[in-house]
Amino acid sequence: MRRSVRVLSWMMIGCIGICGCSRKSSKPEVDYQAAEKEFDEYMQELELPSFFFATGGESKYRYDVTGDGVEDLLRGGVYGSGIIRETVFVYDPVTHTGRWLVDSKDGTKGGEFDATYHFTVDSCKEDGLVIERTNQLTLGDDDIEGCLGTIILQNDELVFVPFNDDALSAKGK
Repeated sequence: MRRSVRVLSWMMIGCIGICGCSRKSSKPEVDYQAAEKEFDEYMQELELPSFFFATGGESKYRYDVTGDGVEDLLRGGVYGSGIIRETVFVYDPVTHTGRWLVDSKDGTKGGEFDATYHFTVDSCKEDGLVIERTNQLTLGDDDIEGCLGTIILQNDELVFVPFNDDALSAKGK
């Protein structure tokens, strides 16, 4: 009886090995060097108002914004005409898709100017991505209204999600 259990066990193990039922990572392999070039191409093809300047030729940060288990590339950029905006650009090397963070305000409401925001990466660590949002229309450094938050992918767009209102106070800003 023991012999038949052993034989049966070895047959099952052999069958599993032959059938390819082994643990494999579901993460796709990513060529980050090629992804950086694709990111450059994406940013060159953007149709942004007046002028555009991306900070650095290579991504300064990597973080999984899209939630697919693979780190995305992040860069800062400045664009605009009249009102200059600073924002965060994200490139997903798995889907080969670029996105950029746009504030939810359209700039004007009823003919009056509304707030426009700057978005910059405050910190990027394994445990989280922190984005700082500051109000564009400030007169001096003392007047800067801002908050910390993060970005998520929602309905195929990047969305800023603020942390609590005391986040900048706790940071000393």
